[in-house]
Amino acid sequence: MTESRRTLSLKLSSTSDERVEQGAEALRQAITHNLCVRWSYNRVLMQVAPMILYRKHGDLHVDALVLEKHGAVPVEVKLATFKLAGISNVAVTMEPITGTARPNPADPRYAEGIDAIIT
Repeated sequence: MTESRRTLSLKLSSTSDERVEQGAEALRQAITHNLCVRWSYNRVLMQVAPMILYRKHGDLHVDALVLEKHGAVPVEVKLATFKLAGISNVAVTMEPITGTARPNPADPRYAEGIDAIIT
């Protein structure tokens, strides 16, 4: 009696590329309207103020001010770089961006192309 075993498989509703593009679109809207964002980055919940969305080594990255991490305000608010492939659950908030750190578009790390920049 040889019966093939049934196997379960999991099909994700969207591919990684679709998830990155959806996150990128939300970030473009947040940057355009100067709004903060909540997201999960490598399983860490954060609230950030996105400043610039750009390409680096062919992948999308965002530079943002980290305003809250695991529900706590960081000791020092500074500009950090995040790869969009590690970001999930992007939600634009109604909180306006008030940070003073602005990226310099002439910086060499933005040479591959800027998708959106805060004004």
